Amino acid sequence: MAAPLLLFLFLQAGAHQAAVAAFNAHHYNEAAQKFHEALAGEAAGTADYQESTLLLGESLYFQKKYTEAIPWFEKAAAGGPKALVAAYMLGNACLESHADDGARQAYAKVFDVRPDSAAAHLLAAEMMLRGQMAQGADKEARRALEIDARVPQAHFIMGEAALLQADPPRAIAEFRREIAINPSFDLTYYRLGDAYSRANAWEDAISSLEHAIWMNPNQTGPYILLGRAYLNRNQLSDAEGALRHALQMDPQDAAAHHLLGQTLMRAGKRDEAQKELAR
Repeated sequence: MAAPLLLFLFLQAGAHQAAVAAFNAHHYNEAAQKFHEALAGEAAGTADYQESTLLLGESLYFQKKYTEAIPWFEKAAAGGPKALVAAYMLGNACLESHADDGARQAYAKVFDVRPDSAAAHLLAAEMMLRGQMAQGADKEARRALEIDARVPQAHFIMGEAALLQADPPRAIAEFRREIAINPSFDLTYYRLGDAYSRANAWEDAISSLEHAIWMNPNQTGPYILLGRAYLNRNQLSDAEGALRHALQMDPQDAAAHHLLGQTLMRAGKRDEAQKELAR
């Protein structure tokens, strides 16, 4: 009896290794088939089983078979050293499948918050925002505010969602509400300046971007937008100064070179402007 058992275990180990090899080679359809075969002989709770369920879920996910991936991520998230990785992937698969409640519960597990809390809704909103899911992000952020009217960053996410939907006035209103609750969050001033820029409200944009820089002088984005705002107001010296400062921080920023080239061209510095535009 021992010999057939050893042979079976050897074949199962070979099936698992073949599935992992196909996965590592990015042959996800083949990997999914081989993981199905390997799992037929793997006991729940073993290291091979935990790896197979996670990588089978990922093989399906990378083929955009999100609904099929969900049950395998659920199994992988039940335990093992990569349970949190599986829960994170489960959240992503649920988002892609429009299973928003499942996504929120999965992210709540990853970040160790109650699934019915404002924090959980806020996490789901943030993940939706990263996936360009503006309506879902807005809905989850609103739900977070229903639970806690002063929860930080909910209005910020709603402002970002409004910008994704090309609605600068609504974005401005939400960013201003965020500042009223959370005035030390420097990114809000930056994004408010962006929203004002899109609304062609250059004076307000300059004020917001200056606040962003005073809060955090170590990011290039506000300097670039500030240069753009000054350029639109024909304050060429101020525009040049802001853009040169951005390029000191990041010499490879193409947008800064482009705007600086435009600024120098308008200022009559044609040769230098052409060098900047070429860069």
